[in-house]
Amino acid sequence: MRRDRFRFTGDLIPKNNAISLNTMPNVEGDWISTTTIECSVVHVDLEIPDGDGEVDHRVREYSMVRYAQFIANRWLSAISFAQGACYSAHIFRLENSAGYGRDVGPKLMFGHDGEDLSVDNCFELFAEMSRESHHFGMAADDYRKALGWGPGALFYCYRALETLRLHFDGGWEEMHKSLGTNQCAIVTLIKRHADKIRHGKVPDYEGIDSCAYYGLNYVSETLLAFLIKNGAAESNLEMPVLNHGAIPDFIRVQHVKDCPQNRT
Repeated sequence: MRRDRFRFTGDLIPKNNAISLNTMPNVEGDWISTTTIECSVVHVDLEIPDGDGEVDHRVREYSMVRYAQFIANRWLSAISFAQGACYSAHIFRLENSAGYGRDVGPKLMFGHDGEDLSVDNCFELFAEMSRESHHFGMAADDYRKALGWGPGALFYCYRALETLRLHFDGGWEEMHKSLGTNQCAIVTLIKRHADKIRHGKVPDYEGIDSCAYYGLNYVSETLLAFLIKNGAAESNLEMPVLNHGAIPDFIRVQHVKDCPQNRT
């Protein structure tokens, strides 16, 4: 089997030059990783099966960045436990064995079109609403955590939605009526992955890779809909589509059976 090799570089947060780590190879399925930390610099060397057959190299790249961040933080969880202090890693660069390298910013792109999750012309409205509404502020903070693109991203996405519904006296139906959200879309894109994580089960990593961008986008647009419905109407922001149309076709075909109304 042909193998591809990559090196991911990141920062130790907070910096502590006294921390040193050189792990043995860690094998998970067909992926082999080695993590080193020296002088507050984190390296994750990753060896995986050749990806020539991948449909979208950006999806594969996102999966590798997410995994490198995850595996580094798993080792740092042990260090944090041993020292009684909180440490984490932030991956900022990837390089392949041919010497190609590029920086990885906090804004990960997705798809051949390089889509991202930025929203124009709403910073001040968003900040003001976070101050005015306790539930909106808490949901916004969970969305911030979800943007870390870790395996728990969809857990934080679902918790953001659960928190936001409390603004509507805890009722999903009231939120759906006000914002146009849809239980089928929420279950298909987010909840079915979030449930495994919050119940301590092994996540469906492949499913998370395919749904994370769309789940994050769904929560982003739900927060935007809340802004529009609660004082931002004069800004001429367009109300997002949050019904079944938010589910990409390739996900809908495979998982629409999971929607509550389709269960027998």
